[in-house]
Amino acid sequence: MTTAAQYEHQIAGLNLQNIPLQGLNKSQAQESLEKLLGLQQRAMEIERALKLDLHVIRAQYQPRIAAATAGITSRVNISDKHRVGGKMRAEELEKVTAERDEKMAPLERLEKQVEEILAKIAVDRADLEEQAGKTA
Repeated sequence: MTTAAQYEHQIAGLNLQNIPLQGLNKSQAQESLEKLLGLQQRAMEIERALKLDLHVIRAQYQPRIAAATAGITSRVNISDKHRVGGKMRAEELEKVTAERDEKMAPLERLEKQVEEILAKIAVDRADLEEQAGKTA
């Protein structure tokens, strides 16, 4: 599993500022479009890897969450004991869920960042395709 710092380094490598977008002739627009498509492919690979890592984290914590929510199978007649058991399970569930969320938060932030990059690439791609098609 890749760390958040490694993903940040990969995302930093997606430098969209190095691709010219305006005032291009047809061949320059085509060249910029090819570079942009390469960046889009890399961004999509990073996004897939992030989603996979998030899925793995959820899968790792699912048994612990299920164990924390598992209750006593037989009813306890004494209500105080039942309340204590329920409170202990709730505390354990909160602890495990918080631990999982803490691990997932940086990756979810990076996933949103990659989604924003992909949206910008889509807009830039449409502009470049228009320039490559219109300019002669």
